[in-house]
Amino acid sequence: MHLDICGRRTIENPTDVDIRQAVAELDGVDDSFVILDADRSGFIQAAGGPDLFYLEYAEIDEAAQLQRQYGTVNDVPAAKLVEVLVDYLHGGEAFRSLGPFELVFEGRDKPRTDITTVPEGKPPAQGCGRAIALALWMILALLAIALVGGFIWQIVSAVG
Repeated sequence: MHLDICGRRTIENPTDVDIRQAVAELDGVDDSFVILDADRSGFIQAAGGPDLFYLEYAEIDEAAQLQRQYGTVNDVPAAKLVEVLVDYLHGGEAFRSLGPFELVFEGRDKPRTDITTVPEGKPPAQGCGRAIALALWMILALLAIALVGGFIWQIVSAVG
């Protein structure tokens, strides 16, 4: 059993207190997600924060090598998220009361645990993918500025 916090820290055999602290750390900016894998055929994950979250749960059929993930249609308040994660940690299924859910993934591929891709209209996870894309755009913009500046410098030098 483990709790992944923002892809930066993993707690083996988490406690109720670990879950409360993890959710309290989620600010909705830069890798703001938790994944709780309770050593059974599935996991539960949430992204967003600090007040509202998007939640997904996965059911994995090992025999068929099939995974289905379902996401909440409605936002989940932080206090309710803590309650649901603690319940899941202890083998409960209180998360089902957060329905309705919509199917967001189905396949036989490697299990998808990237909660950084939240459907439109849901609290943004703003995870690694978004941060890397932003960094690449900034680098491209700086290169473009440098190229244009160099071109202008050559023209000024040639004229002067």
